[in-house]
Amino acid sequence: MTWLASWKARILGSPLARDAVSTTVLSAVGKAAGFLVPLFIAAWFGATTETDALFFAYSMVLFLSLLFAPVIETIIVPHVVQARQEGQDVGAFVGNIMVYGAGAMAVLAAVFLLLVKPVLVVVANFDAPSLALIHRLLLEMAPLVILIVLTSVTAGVLNAYRHFALAALSPMFRAGVNLAVIYAMKDRFGVHAIVWGYVIGELSRFLILLVALKAFRLMKLGWSLRVAPRFGAFVKDCSLQMTGMVAVGFQPIIDKAMASWLGESQVSILHYADTLYMIPVTFVTGGILVAMLSHFSINYCQHGPERLRQDVRKSVRVVMPMVALLTVGFVLLHQPIARLAYGRGALDGESLGLVGWVMACLMLGLLPNTIGRIYLRGLLSLRFTAVFVTYGAAFTVLKVAMNYLLMWRLGVAGIALAGGLTSLFLLFYLRAVFYNRVSSPQPASCPAVVDKSP
Repeated sequence: MTWLASWKARILGSPLARDAVSTTVLSAVGKAAGFLVPLFIAAWFGATTETDALFFAYSMVLFLSLLFAPVIETIIVPHVVQARQEGQDVGAFVGNIMVYGAGAMAVLAAVFLLLVKPVLVVVANFDAPSLALIHRLLLEMAPLVILIVLTSVTAGVLNAYRHFALAALSPMFRAGVNLAVIYAMKDRFGVHAIVWGYVIGELSRFLILLVALKAFRLMKLGWSLRVAPRFGAFVKDCSLQMTGMVAVGFQPIIDKAMASWLGESQVSILHYADTLYMIPVTFVTGGILVAMLSHFSINYCQHGPERLRQDVRKSVRVVMPMVALLTVGFVLLHQPIARLAYGRGALDGESLGLVGWVMACLMLGLLPNTIGRIYLRGLLSLRFTAVFVTYGAAFTVLKVAMNYLLMWRLGVAGIALAGGLTSLFLLFYLRAVFYNRVSSPQPASCPAVVDKSP
C-alpha cells in the first residue's frame, strides 16, 4: 500500500492536482447525466426521418453556440482575475459580455435562419418535408444559441473565483429538466418536445448559475450598454481562437450532411454513436487537460521553454497508456455498450449493431485526438494561438476528403473512421509545430493564462 499512500500524498499536497482530480470527477458526474438524454430520446423516438431532421438541426445550433461558448468560458477567467487584482468593476465587465454577447448571438442566429434553407437544398439530401421540419426546429431552437453562451459566461466567472463545483455539476441539473420536459410533452408534440426540453433545460442551468453569482456575493452585475475598459481586450483575445474554432466546430454539420447521402436513419445512427464516444472523451478531457494548461503556463513562466518541453513530453508518456487502455476496452466491448445504452429502446437489431460499430470506429480517434490536445496546450502556453487557424483549416480539408473516400466503401462507419485518421495526421503536425516553437527564442513575458489570484 506504500505506492497508494505516496500517490494520495502527492494529490493532497498539490492544489493543482486536487483541482484537476475534483473537477474531473464533478465534471464527469455532471456530464454523465447529460449523456442520459440521448439514451432516453433513442428509447422514446428511435431512428426515423424526424429524428434525422432533429439531430441535423441540433448539430447546427451546437455549431453556432460552440464557436463562442468554450472560448468565452476559457478566456474570461484570466480577465476576471486581472480585473479583480486591478480593482476594476468586474460586474460591469461581465455584464458587457452578457449583453453584447446575447445581442451578437441573436443577430447571428437570425442571419443563419435566413440562409440555411437554400443552402441545405444544395448540400444535404433531405426531402421537402424534412427540410421544412429542420427549418421549423431551428426556429424553435434559436433561444438555445443565446442561452448556451450566457451559461458559458456565468460558468467561466465561477471558475475564475474558484467555485468549480457548481459549474462542473450544472449539466446534471439541465439534464433533469430536459428529461422531465421531454417526457411530459413527447406524446403530444413529438420531436418538438425534445427541442423545448433542450431550451428549458439550458434556461434552468443559466438561472441556477446566475443565482449562484449573487448567492456567493461575487459581484454586482451591471447591465449597462456602456463599454467597460477591459471589454475591448477581451474581444481581441477571443477573436483568433474563435476563428480557428469555426472550421473545427463546423465539422459535425459536415459529417451529418454527408451521412444524409447514405440513406434514411444514418444521421441518427451517427449521432447516437457519437454520444457514446463522448463518454470517454469527457472522462479524459473533463478536468485533466484544463489543469494541464495552467501547469504548463506557470512552469514556462518560471522556468522557461526547456521545462515546458519536459512537461509536455512527460504528460504524453503518462496519458498515452491510459487512453490506449480505455480505447481497447471500448472497442472490444462496443456491441455490449451499444446494447446497454440503446437495447431497450426503439432501435432494431441492425441499427443497434451499426451504432456499436460506428462507436468503435470513432474510438480509434481518441488517442491521437487526446495527444494532439496536449501539444495544443503546450502551444497555448507559448501564446502561439495562430495555430488554431491553420489547425482548423487543415482539419476541415482532411476530414471532408477522408469522409468522401471512406463513406462510399464503409458507409457511416467510414465517416467515423475518417475522424481518427484526420486526428492522426494532424497529431504529427502539432508535434512538429510545438517542438519547433519551443526550440525558438521566446519572449520573456509570462503567458497570459495564469491565475495567480488568492
